[in-house]
Amino acid sequence: SASLNPLVRSITLYTTDGLVRSYPWFDFKSRIASGALKRSFSVTELPFFAKAMPARNLSKEGVWEVVNGESQNGETQLVCTAPFLAGGSFQGVIATEVDAGKLAAQLFKNLEPREALGLLLAGTDRVLGTSRKPESNVKLNGLLPAVLKDLRVSGLKGLEPLLRRLANDERFVGSQAGFLVAASGAAGLPVKPVLVLPAALAAGQYSSLRRANLPVWLLIGAVLACGVLLADAWWIAETRRNLAESERKLSESFTALSD
Repeated sequence: SASLNPLVRSITLYTTDGLVRSYPWFDFKSRIASGALKRSFSVTELPFFAKAMPARNLSKEGVWEVVNGESQNGETQLVCTAPFLAGGSFQGVIATEVDAGKLAAQLFKNLEPREALGLLLAGTDRVLGTSRKPESNVKLNGLLPAVLKDLRVSGLKGLEPLLRRLANDERFVGSQAGFLVAASGAAGLPVKPVLVLPAALAAGQYSSLRRANLPVWLLIGAVLACGVLLADAWWIAETRRNLAESERKLSESFTALSD
């Protein structure tokens, strides 16, 4: 399953009785030592475990969750989780972690002009990835204020109040602090792509389009929304197919062990 999708960072089975099997291996000792996990760690306390249970997830499909600081390097994670059933009963969950940096790179790979900036936001204070390639010792996944500082774009910190609000809004097209901003989202996804462009640059780049009275940023927002919806639909379909096959094989293994 991991090899079928370049966005997959890890796949892990968590069972209700505490069994954990993952690819790559889930290194408990290192994560406990780094403070990412408590010594009294329990799989049922993971934020996505209860959300994927059939009692809260009647469709039994993949559900999305943003997890803060559970990874070994302390980065925010984007996880798609589905219930694991054996013999018709709930036995645990299968969690697929998405590489948020690669997801951001795919979303923004054709972003023009060069000065435009793409951000992948989660919650009110998290950045999962950007359109910029990280320099050495620069971390572009983390708390919003730190990422805005590391991006080293003049005046960008003035957007922080707006960006915090955008994380919860469905979509937005407007301007603030000398930048034009467009954001869009998709139902069921806890992340939101945002485009930022210096207003002075936009005035020159899109003057001809403005004379034609075209709502440029509204168009960009619509394109982003379609892109995210398509990515979401494709990812859910692929995840469901892979999880169904994994569930079949694991169910056979449980049956064999039971026999």
